[in-house]
Amino acid sequence: MAYFDREKREIWVRIAYCGPASSGKTTNLQSLYDHTPIEERTDWHDVHGVPSVCVRYPMEIIEAIHAMDIIDTKLQLFVLQPDMEESLRKKVLQTVDGVIFVADSRKSQLRKNFAALQKLEQELDLYGEDILDILKVIQWNKRDLKDACEIEELQRAINYYGFYSTLANATTAYGVFDTMKMCLKRLYGKIMNEVRRDIRDQQQGKTLQQIDQQTRYEGCTFHLENKVRFENGEFHNCSFYGNKAQIAFFGRCELTNCDFSGDYEVNFRQERLLCAPPWMFDATFLNSMVLSHNRIRDIPIEIGRLRNLTHLDLSKNFLCHLPASIKRLQNLQFMNLTENSIDKQHKNWLTSQLPNCEIHF
Repeated sequence: MAYFDREKREIWVRIAYCGPASSGKTTNLQSLYDHTPIEERTDWHDVHGVPSVCVRYPMEIIEAIHAMDIIDTKLQLFVLQPDMEESLRKKVLQTVDGVIFVADSRKSQLRKNFAALQKLEQELDLYGEDILDILKVIQWNKRDLKDACEIEELQRAINYYGFYSTLANATTAYGVFDTMKMCLKRLYGKIMNEVRRDIRDQQQGKTLQQIDQQTRYEGCTFHLENKVRFENGEFHNCSFYGNKAQIAFFGRCELTNCDFSGDYEVNFRQERLLCAPPWMFDATFLNSMVLSHNRIRDIPIEIGRLRNLTHLDLSKNFLCHLPASIKRLQNLQFMNLTENSIDKQHKNWLTSQLPNCEIHF
């Protein structure tokens, strides 16, 4: 996970390139490496038998970090080949902050791309991770080749959850840095959580270990009702029982082998929101989400992580569509989309993807 070196004012981020064979994963890393000054990169080396390199990446891509007096970011980058030993892939995938999926744009490679993406999702699911949390960007590589598919065809055939995507020709370095920039922007929340936590602990004059000792719960049972904030805690083997609990905030928490039962809701009705608060999509135990009467134009793909949702109210916003990942919410029983700007085609698609859900348009 992202690590903040307070003394050096550096953030270390671990990112892996995945994709089918010969899609350009190693070429991406080599291009990024070749275009990084010698003094700001390490030699190629193996970590757990996986090719890796460390480079410095300028932090001007994330403007807010300058205000926190952070010098730069150090990236530890990996290449995961599809034929790599499973135990090695597991070690890397369980420790990286994000994944870049490099797809071969050629028409002849559509099936291989799709199979590789499905394999990645299955692996992450097996390791207890969610692809919507780990995969940050799909790169459509080899755009210079004559038989490269149109972007629309690639999106339909492969990008079934609607991940952010970039265009590239890694052999010439075109799009390589744009892809990394997009990945880091998508990791912004995770990176900043680590930084804020460390800075807050420093300001309070306490070490991270002391904070954890004071907020660590093992084998406890919690009965929750009314408004609840989950913040700065470690919960191991705990049970939570929600009695119409209203989740006001959920962030900077570690949950291990915890069980949630009962009712949990977030309700931000008529709050003049322009976007849904990102922390909501980490609260995977939620049953109900109300974001009606706001000014929201887009719902992020991370909503697909909330597989326990049964009630979703997005009425009276400025939505034109919902992300493809919404189809993962097969427990959804009711969804209110009235007074938005969703066209007939998308309405039909939503109805087909969520056949057991009562949808109001």
